[in-house]
Amino acid sequence: EPFLSRYDDPYCGEIAYTDQQVVRLLDALGQLGIRERTLVVLTADHGECLGEHDEETHLYFVYNTTMHVPLIIHCPGQLPAGQRVAFQVRLIDIVPTILAFLGHTETTATQGENLLALFDGEPENPQWDAYGESLGGYLAMDLAPLRCLQADGWKYIHAPKPELYHLNDDPGETNNLIDREPQRQDAMLERLKSLIANGPPPPTAGTAQRPTNTDVQRLMSLGYVGGGSRPAKAGGLPARELDLLKPTGPDPKDHTAAIALQGDATYAMLHGNYAQAEAILVQLRQQFPQSPAVACRLARSLFQQGKDDAAIEVYQEIVAAVPDYAEAHYG
Repeated sequence: EPFLSRYDDPYCGEIAYTDQQVVRLLDALGQLGIRERTLVVLTADHGECLGEHDEETHLYFVYNTTMHVPLIIHCPGQLPAGQRVAFQVRLIDIVPTILAFLGHTETTATQGENLLALFDGEPENPQWDAYGESLGGYLAMDLAPLRCLQADGWKYIHAPKPELYHLNDDPGETNNLIDREPQRQDAMLERLKSLIANGPPPPTAGTAQRPTNTDVQRLMSLGYVGGGSRPAKAGGLPARELDLLKPTGPDPKDHTAAIALQGDATYAMLHGNYAQAEAILVQLRQQFPQSPAVACRLARSLFQQGKDDAAIEVYQEIVAAVPDYAEAHYG
């Protein structure tokens, strides 16, 4: 409150609340007398589906309802006010831009580009490919992972049933042109492969760092430590990204009803309705019997109701089927 009752749409209320918090921050910088020498960058980690593409939240798909996020860069007297840059940029461009603003031009250790030049007049349109991915369906229900590439006004989604959209004519990504543009699909796939091949290498055993107990507690307090990890590839190290390029498993867009059920189970568990979550997860486990993540959530819903023996039985079934699934051992 007052945002809950002021707006008919609670999502609009969330946005208004966020706006108020940004105002508080900027006002505080002014009161401290440092607003004119403070760079403020406002962005988001994802957007939100509100029913588009049969998704009610985010996580499972890579459509621009969730991939397209705001980016506002603000520093009075240092950057032009009210200027809109329409070129495609990426979240990976933020770090080198901040470093360049602070005078650190040697940014070879970072990915991305310095965006400051885009504020100077009418620069040439940069041709920077934008990459995205979602492992949400893979981690939650063993659905296929998704990757996407956006370039030159086109969007290619690498999936068991690939998709291709001309965003200039179809910003809602509703008209899949994959069958009409086979050459463009091939070209976009090659660009995607090249981008992945030129990315950072996977970590090696020598670079892995074990977090301290303090680190783990801090991460847990933020709500970002939990289940969902999958076993490592052979040898205990991640495979090369190109080795994982071919999407395997059911296409998430063919399982929107199951994804909605997964969301219902999450909502029920967040609100302590564990019996309702159990009923949903039993149904999901029948659809996805090979998914350790669905089974783990079912076991947790049983445990929260005091059904310890039933929960242990489910955990043991997971351990027998997927011995490396750490969450089941923990449960």
